[in-house]
Amino acid sequence: MLSVRRAYTITRFDGAEESSGSPRLPPRRTHVSSPTRKSAPAMDRCSSSERRNEGMQTMENTEWQRRWDALEGTVKALSDELAIHRLIASYGPLVDSATDPARCREAASLWTVDGIYDLGPGAVARGHTEIAALFEHPIHQTLIRGGGAHVMGLPQITLDGDRATVISCSRVYRAHAGGFEVWRVAANRWELVRVQASGRAMPQWRIACRVNRLLQDSAEARELMRL
Repeated sequence: MLSVRRAYTITRFDGAEESSGSPRLPPRRTHVSSPTRKSAPAMDRCSSSERRNEGMQTMENTEWQRRWDALEGTVKALSDELAIHRLIASYGPLVDSATDPARCREAASLWTVDGIYDLGPGAVARGHTEIAALFEHPIHQTLIRGGGAHVMGLPQITLDGDRATVISCSRVYRAHAGGFEVWRVAANRWELVRVQASGRAMPQWRIACRVNRLLQDSAEARELMRL
């Protein structure tokens, strides 16, 4: 049985002819569609939505920043109050163990270098040297060596930036007849400042002025307790 093969002639793009025993199809042309363009109203709607989203994002960022600033302020205030509590609480243990000059100077360092300790007329000490001398005085040494304690009441603190005002009561106990008795009860007003203390990397709270008055029938003592 005879088979017949037909010859095909294909004209190339350059005009030349090419023969082949089998048909060859021309290459398929791929149609690339141009990007669809949005109509003007659609673009306006998108732009409006984007602007609205951006505005909402800005409002959210502003609200978060406000909350962050409030939280940061609260934490800072609590940190300052804690530092002031520790400062005032440290007074008793320092002065009650001040049986040597070095410990007396350490107690005096709770004040600023030009700080004031006002115990009443004729008993005002200024600066570390004079304040340390109060703790070296025979009256104080007799008290703590015989058994005594300076106890600070919880302070009421009012912060004002790098300054603070504190009011509190204090009690002094002394040994008596095999036990202890309350010897002094006083009103205290502390004016504190935040300063760069020697040997400390961060600013510390220090006493700029402490006024101490016995809570007897004294208008001055009661006035100290008013903020």
